Amino acid sequence: MTGAQAPTVFAETPCIPASGLPSAFLQMAAMRGHDPLSLLAGTGLFAGDWVDPQRQMSPVQFERLLTNLVHAQHGEDMAFLVGARHAQMADAPLWSPVVWQGAGATWIALTGSQRGGDLPAWQSEAFAGMMRERLRPLLPAGTALQFYFRHAMPRYLEQYHAHLGENLTFSAPANLIRADAYVDLLTPPAVAFLCRLRALLDTSPPADLPLCAAHFGFSVATMKRRLKAQGTHFQQQLDEARRLQLLRAVTAFGDPATAPQPTGSAFSTDPSNRNREQRRLTGFTALQLRHLLIGYAGERVEY
Repeated sequence: MTGAQAPTVFAETPCIPASGLPSAFLQMAAMRGHDPLSLLAGTGLFAGDWVDPQRQMSPVQFERLLTNLVHAQHGEDMAFLVGARHAQMADAPLWSPVVWQGAGATWIALTGSQRGGDLPAWQSEAFAGMMRERLRPLLPAGTALQFYFRHAMPRYLEQYHAHLGENLTFSAPANLIRADAYVDLLTPPAVAFLCRLRALLDTSPPADLPLCAAHFGFSVATMKRRLKAQGTHFQQQLDEARRLQLLRAVTAFGDPATAPQPTGSAFSTDPSNRNREQRRLTGFTALQLRHLLIGYAGERVEY
């Protein structure tokens, strides 16, 4: 579904029925003894809205609701439980999985669809829990799952073990899941503004700001305002797109320099410049990434 066929969803676009997923999470809070209406603080919703079939929330309102839910409960397992519940429903307004095959595995990048920058730790936990539930019926029994998180190891590591297992890597270059099997995981068409922008930036040659603005029917100034409203800017989104290009190249080909077009086209052919760019985007060189993500025996790596 292209941008011309479906309306683009922005952070402030009303698109989530308040009586659906938000209502389910408010009921979850009530079952834990919490006043569900207090969780509506800052969302712009009132007591009767979450049972009104005509009322819709925007992604940014829904994000605030989930933030209130996770933090008000003071439960270190709450984000994981939110994710598991979320997996049973079709609506995923905050997170967008990017799926590819490489190194004998299926890779899933856990990216935000409405906000710029890294996902907060609790959103990464919820997204990982959601994807684990979605993968469960699709994978052969005993398939190993490896989870990578950009944030540092938390103090409540036992909750990660309980909900995700013990194959965990923290302070990674991206939020990723590796499934050691082929998975035909269907993902919904991209409708979120940032998802469509990243797809455009993933083309070869990479699109620049004026071209991206024209694609959405914006002037450059309007494009900058739209990105600012989403909590991001063009260079940040370009870096996010290039980071995923790099990770796909490493997992599929071992080194971006050997990747075919368009995957390798965004990176310099000069080894020194390419390594500097890779380290800027991920904090690792290509060799270090190979060891971290897929492991290459017989190579010495210094971090």
